Amino acid sequence: MAFHDLTPDKSAPPNCKQLFGLGSKFIPTPSKTTGRQDLEKAFTRFDRDFRLRVHFAGDDSDSSFEEAPHKSK
Repeated sequence: MAFHDLTPDKSAPPNCKQLFGLGSKFIPTPSKTTGRQDLEKAFTRFDRDFRLRVHFAGDDSDSSFEEAPHKSK
């Protein structure tokens, strides 16, 4: 399989041609796919987290912004 560097400035790494020339055989594939139950659990968690963030977000008219404290180095 051929690989053609079509980037405008030919910025692909030197070994890219050798790697991509292998085709899709080098790409690892999972032994099993994600099941419906796992997806439903993830979507339920996402929905709950989103609703909590919206609920506790506060009023949009509040324009004061306090920067979050940074960890000291």
